[in-house]
Amino acid sequence: MSELLPGVAGLLPTPPPGPRWSRTTVTRIEELQDAVHGAGLDAIQFSKGSLTGSLAVTECAGATFTVAEMGSFIGIRGPLHRDRFTLGVGLGQPPGSKQWMRDVDTGTVGVFVPGEEHHGLHAAGSRYITVALSRERLEEIAAHLELVLDSAAVSSSGLHPRLLPEAQVSRLARDFGTERTPGRADASGAACWNAVVSAVQHIARPPRRDLLRGPATGYARIVARARDYVMAHLHQSISAEEMARAASTSVRSLHRAFVSVLGESPGSYVRRVRLHRLRHALTSPTPKRRSVSRAAYSSGITHLGRMARWYRETFGELPSETLARGTGNDIEP
Repeated sequence: MSELLPGVAGLLPTPPPGPRWSRTTVTRIEELQDAVHGAGLDAIQFSKGSLTGSLAVTECAGATFTVAEMGSFIGIRGPLHRDRFTLGVGLGQPPGSKQWMRDVDTGTVGVFVPGEEHHGLHAAGSRYITVALSRERLEEIAAHLELVLDSAAVSSSGLHPRLLPEAQVSRLARDFGTERTPGRADASGAACWNAVVSAVQHIARPPRRDLLRGPATGYARIVARARDYVMAHLHQSISAEEMARAASTSVRSLHRAFVSVLGESPGSYVRRVRLHRLRHALTSPTPKRRSVSRAAYSSGITHLGRMARWYRETFGELPSETLARGTGNDIEP
């Protein structure tokens, strides 16, 4: 059983008893709306077929913990919380994992301010833990540790310039069950305290430079601008020339940027986003009778003959099967 980190046992209250964990085996993209518990994120699937992964959640020490393992390559976007700070630690970050289009490594610590937009890419094999707590609770824990939070560390969302020490990352991975038993996450109250302490101690130290949020540069900036254009014009035809013009670049550079950052062409990305928009339409609560074709057209998909094949390659099932699962038999062709 985990014990409190040396040097803090006399500063913190008695650890709470072992918390109760709820676990979800991830098989569909919709389940990753809770990739951070309660966030309601927009999730996009880059791997083909059914997803694999797990989420485990608990309440402990006045904070909400989410432990996630991604067996597929996915992207998530949106504010993590509207009224709480979220501290995240990468327990395993394979190449291709990014936050705000910046590469992240195992041990990367992220600070996510309430209500601010977040955009993450998680390569297959990614593992992380997040701790969500109020500003008052964050300051209270810092005070217990006899630390003062640096205002620069919590004034805006970003990545801390220093990685969490390897020994602390290994301890978190061991305590939260991501080394030997994926998705187990049956950590004790003391282990939860240690996770909070490790994160707060890390961000409370005077930073050596500003948090690395800043504007994206190079290929990342091209992709970010083109992606914003795609999201704003998804209901209409989108050409590579239009995307390049919106990103202030050439079509050739646009293609290179997307392949470098996302591993696929601009056209493939647009189709992927539209397929996710279609899936959202098929799984969202709507009036009783719905149509796959109408949902496809509203998502900007006009090639209905190819749509079913694209959809099955991405999600491992036909759009009609997705719709039937949510509405029973009241389906129009």
